[in-house]
Amino acid sequence: MERLELQLELEQNRPGQLADLPEEKRRHIIHVLEEQLAELDVPVADESQAFRERFAVEPAGPKVCAG
Repeated sequence: MERLELQLELEQNRPGQLADLPEEKRRHIIHVLEEQLAELDVPVADESQAFRERFAVEPAGPKVCAG
């Protein structure tokens, strides 16, 4: 529930307003977003693995920027 409340709060703020938040509040927001990202990494990795197995696709190597 905390994430939903935080998401609603963030959507109501303009990007410039986020910089005006107290440091402790910004750290809390970052922490919650990092937790959410970590939770999403698992199902994405599982789906990627299932896709590779189903279609016999090798995992992608590191991206190399030509430049």
